[in-house]
Parts: sequence; structure tokens; C-alpha cells
Amino acid sequence: GLQTWLRNPIAEPGVLGISSWGSLGAVLALYSGLSRATPWAQPIIAGAAALLALCVLLIAAHRGQSPERLLMLGVGLGGIGASLVSLLLSWSLPDWKASRQIIAWLLGGLDGRTWVHAAAAVPLALAGMAMLFAQHRGLDALRLGVLEAESLGVDVRRLEWRIVVSTGLLAGAAAAGAGAIGVVGIIVPYLVRGSSALRHGPWLVRAGLVGALFLLLADLVARRAPGSSEIQLGVLTGLLGAPILLRRLLTKTEFAE
Repeated sequence: GLQTWLRNPIAEPGVLGISSWGSLGAVLALYSGLSRATPWAQPIIAGAAALLALCVLLIAAHRGQSPERLLMLGVGLGGIGASLVSLLLSWSLPDWKASRQIIAWLLGGLDGRTWVHAAAAVPLALAGMAMLFAQHRGLDALRLGVLEAESLGVDVRRLEWRIVVSTGLLAGAAAAGAGAIGVVGIIVPYLVRGSSALRHGPWLVRAGLVGALFLLLADLVARRAPGSSEIQLGVLTGLLGAPILLRRLLTKTEFAE
């Protein structure tokens, strides 16, 4: 949905800055020690921080900002979130245990996650998926262009607002449950869609299932990789995804819109 709206094949929730703010919330819970007081602190604060970034984007969308300006705003929000995360990490360096936990979270992974993290992430994920799937017909029309979608009776402004909300909810759920895991939002849509343009209804269902399977398989590989310690999941997804992106960029074949 985000790629269709922005008409950019490498668009993902991270470009809107929501993932960075989710990571900031999780790091803040670790740095402040709240995560040691209650297991709910980390996923809840991560989700709340992601929703805070989402609110900023919603205000901008409500004021009629174009997709390009919303994208630039998201990049700015992501830069602020990443800078604050780096600041907290630098302050935590004297405490090796806290800094190690923060680094592990920023690298992303499923190890150490409990049903508490799932309970905090599932409501956000279900709400985001339901909202996005409800817009699949509008997304099909939007693929033709803004004017064409409006001529078909689609309220493009409302559709864009709902895309932002659903993307924010899903990104917040991911950040709250698994930390910062990049590239998946780019690679999975490409793997599912390939070189053909599918209707968004079945495509969204396939993307969700393939994304979950991709993460589980990557986590299995990370845990069984040779070495003194397992590879963090976020590192492995980057190593797997980057060659696919480079191959697509170095060939004449374009991503499907």
C-alpha cells in the first residue's frame, strides 16, 4: 500500500520515521530501567513512540501535504529518532549491561521475546492489517494514478490518510515486538509480486504470510549459523535483502508498481 501510494518500489515504513521512533521508545525503556521494573514497559513505550510519530504525519496529511512532502517529513522524523537513539546509547556506554541490551534491540531479533511483547504488538498489527485490507479496491484504483482514481469515485485524500494510519500501526507493532528489523518491507513485496501487478486484496494476504514465513526462516538460520554467538536477525535480513536490491538496481528490469 505504501509503495502504491508513493509510487516508489523501495518505500517501506522505515522511510516514514515510524520505525525509528518505535526503536527510540524501546531504547528509552531500557535506558531508564523501566523494562526491568515491568516486562510491559518496553513494548508499550515502543508502540506509544511509534504512534507519536504517526500523529505528526496525520497532522501533516490532514493539512493536505503531498505524498512527496510527507515522505520528506518522515525522513526528517526518522533522522530525529535515530539521533536520539544514538544519544541514549552514548549515555549508556558506562553501563555495559544496559548498552548491550540497547544494541541487541537495535539489531532486531526474536530471541528473548515473550507473550508480553506479542500481547502489546498484536492489537496494533490486527488494527493496521484490517484498515489496510479494507482499502484494497482504492489501492487498485490508485495504481492507475490520482486523477484516474478520483474519476472512479475514490476519495484519494481519505485513502492516503488511511494508508498512513495503517502503516503506522503495523510499523509500531513490529517495533514493539521485534525491534528494528529492516529490508523486509522492501524484499517481501518484491518476492510476492515479482514482475506482475496483482490486485491488492490477494497481494496483501500473500505479503503478510510470506513476510511471517521469511522472518521465521531467517530467525532459524540466524540461530543455527556457525560462530561463537548467533547472528542478530536484523543483521541477517540486511545481508539477505541487500543483494536482491542491488541486483534489481543493476539490471534493466524495473520493480513492478
